[in-house]
Amino acid sequence: MKIAFVHFPGRLSRLEAARAGTAPTEFLFGAVELERAGHEIRHYEVDPHGQASRLGRRLVDANAGRGLLAPHLGAATLAKTRRLLPALRTADVVVATTTGTAMALAAWSRAGLLRTPLVGIVAGLLNDPWRRTRRLTTLPLLRRLQLVLYGPGEVEGLTALGLGDRVHVVPFGVDTSFWTPGAAMSERDVLAIGNDGHRDWDTLVAAASSIPARPPPTAASVRCPSRRAAPSTSARPATTRSATAQPIRRATQARPAASSPFATPSRRRSAHDP
Repeated sequence: MKIAFVHFPGRLSRLEAARAGTAPTEFLFGAVELERAGHEIRHYEVDPHGQASRLGRRLVDANAGRGLLAPHLGAATLAKTRRLLPALRTADVVVATTTGTAMALAAWSRAGLLRTPLVGIVAGLLNDPWRRTRRLTTLPLLRRLQLVLYGPGEVEGLTALGLGDRVHVVPFGVDTSFWTPGAAMSERDVLAIGNDGHRDWDTLVAAASSIPARPPPTAASVRCPSRRAAPSTSARPATTRSATAQPIRRATQARPAASSPFATPSRRRSAHDP
């Protein structure tokens, strides 16, 4: 199967090291494991802070910020993903690894410019209240996606919106073949994983001094409310082992029809609407 992954910047620089086993694979959202299983994997990056027209920012960024359009939808991401459409059309399935790329690709799908099945790894969709306008503009986009969540926090809200059959909860994990206990470099080490912004490193280091030292566990189990048991963290991480496998299978079962990406749909209120 040909699978295209669309990331925000910072992933491709780690790809070769992850393939070689000298860097953790969780940064690639299961792509390395799928490649090892024999699938043809392609990677693309789009910069959400790239250039976009002034009109696009007024129409898209401003209205998304006001809660009128889909959360995390941005003019720059729309512009960058549109340039990728010819390449993405040749894939069997596309995996968007951020909410922003998922919303942009879903918009192009709804516009009829991308018929490839979509999987979106998303978070923060329900951080802000949804007014009627946001429901009308966002739900048609979410129905273009199989949705992967890192935890169960948004399941209830998305199910109430009628999206329960599209939601897949995969507890986040790390590549334990890479992240293994090693010799301490000082009396108190602090390990933090991730490269997203707005992290308060000073507070993290200050708080570490108040935490009693204790030996690290050799293995831990994660309890989750899904029907399937969550894997032990001593095994391959949940995100890299299975985060995209089931959603990819579901996404390829049907290809959506096209319509306007931002048009307000006319439909009766259903029992799933909040």
